[in-house]
Amino acid sequence: MRKYASTLLVGLLVATSLSGCDGIMTNIAAGSTIRVIRRAAPAMSRLEDPDFAEQAIPGGLGTMEGVLVIKPEDADLHASLARGYASLGFAFYLDHMEAALANDDEEAAEHWRGRATMAFRRARSLGLEMLTIWEDDNGGAEGAINGGIDTWNAYLQNFDADQAPMLYWTAYAWANFINANRDDIDAIAGLPFVNAMVDRVLALDDTFYSYAPHALRAGLMGGLPAQLGGRPQDAKREFEIAIAATQRHNLMYLTMEARIVAVALQDRALYQSLLEEVINAGNVDPDNLLANQCAKRRAARYLADIDNLFEPVDAPAEEAPADAPVETPAAEAPAN
Repeated sequence: MRKYASTLLVGLLVATSLSGCDGIMTNIAAGSTIRVIRRAAPAMSRLEDPDFAEQAIPGGLGTMEGVLVIKPEDADLHASLARGYASLGFAFYLDHMEAALANDDEEAAEHWRGRATMAFRRARSLGLEMLTIWEDDNGGAEGAINGGIDTWNAYLQNFDADQAPMLYWTAYAWANFINANRDDIDAIAGLPFVNAMVDRVLALDDTFYSYAPHALRAGLMGGLPAQLGGRPQDAKREFEIAIAATQRHNLMYLTMEARIVAVALQDRALYQSLLEEVINAGNVDPDNLLANQCAKRRAARYLADIDNLFEPVDAPAEEAPADAPVETPAAEAPAN
């Protein structure tokens, strides 16, 4: 009996050590995967084919979701996932939704709205989760949101420039979630909280991701009608900061300025000029090729829609040649 008990104990110790070893190896492998994901991320941005990228991105997100189970508090992984979901939703799902609406296909539009909503919701959730891991007092991020805008503003002061990327991708996802669900009053209620996040990112690092906080601020300012606080002229200034700082190489900034600002201002010439610049641009930024290809696709569709968004341009009256004889009007018949 004593020998059996001893054998059982040894067996348990071996099993425990093997389990611990497996856990250690799994964590090492997960850490290596995260490092590979971080270093390989620029490769996706250099793809030329948006359709290929749209098919490839979900697989990468699925892999990262699996790694997140093993490394649930990894900040880089949270940021990569939030960025991936938010970018997938904006670059592809919202684009498909807009195209369906342009074709009066409500069923398809609702399908893509639903997929975009899920992508943005997941990105927002990942961001708020990471903020809570960093600062969990009083219920963390969700507790601060539930406390109201003043509590939320105070909570955001806990984060510094190193955490600005997580703040940005969370705000970007949340803003696009609202944009996809403009008829939902509960979604619209999140706008003050998104604005507060963008303000904080601008204060920490306005140059992040090619001056993206300025473009996001522009979208928030210009995306609302004037009666709800829309400020298209201020939005134009924010877009122009980002466009100038990137030497007009980020074509999505130009496309969105046309769609948001030019439409709000009813400036047909600006709309046409910006979109034609995007469509005719070459490969102005090889490291941002995928986003620029997505911008070109949007720009072509937006330009085709110009007469539905603006008053048509009056055709100039034809002038008679200088040497043409001047015709005198015929005499009217006398009244009887």
